[in-house]
Amino acid sequence: MEKNLPEEAMKLYGDAFTAMRAAAKEFEEAGIPPDEVAKFVEHALTASKPKTRYVVGRDAQIMRVIAKVVPDRMRDGLVQRQLKPGKS
Repeated sequence: MEKNLPEEAMKLYGDAFTAMRAAAKEFEEAGIPPDEVAKFVEHALTASKPKTRYVVGRDAQIMRVIAKVVPDRMRDGLVQRQLKPGKS
């Protein structure tokens, strides 16, 4: 909780913390229904040859493709821009 952070930490990270919380709330509201995820989990647990990874949902599929073609630092910058730290 940002109110429990020391004053110096709030000065340095308060805006980013607030932006991250807002983004997490948006992601939660737009998230995949638990039943949909459960289908993948069930398959992974019962398959005779399960995959090492399962990508569930459109956003995850998009991120998987982006991860293959965009360098880590550039992806970090895109995420940072999306979260818009400092603009609550």
